[in-house]
Amino acid sequence: KGGPFEGSTEERVADLAHRMAGMFETVVPLLRSMERYRQDERLATAREETGGIARAFVESALAPELTEGPPELADVLGAVVSTSAWGHLRRHQGFDTDRAEATMRAAILRLKAA
Repeated sequence: KGGPFEGSTEERVADLAHRMAGMFETVVPLLRSMERYRQDERLATAREETGGIARAFVESALAPELTEGPPELADVLGAVVSTSAWGHLRRHQGFDTDRAEATMRAAILRLKAA
């Protein structure tokens, strides 16, 4: 599903986690490949662009919560909704895509509630 984020906080967070899971499943293996073949300049650019997209999605999905929440909420959510976090869940924790997505969703909701 594309387009604007709509619905309750829980629905927007679920949509955000689902969209990020789809993007990260494609991007993270490419980033790993660039890292493996030492394509440092391309890797830095790809990480920066992916991070920018993730930040834009977080800001779009959670605009009301970011406005009402503490200033550091956007930074903390940026750490959770990142290629690094996704790679850790998938590769090091051994989570399948569904469990990694559910974990991201739960973390976002808990951070938002804090």
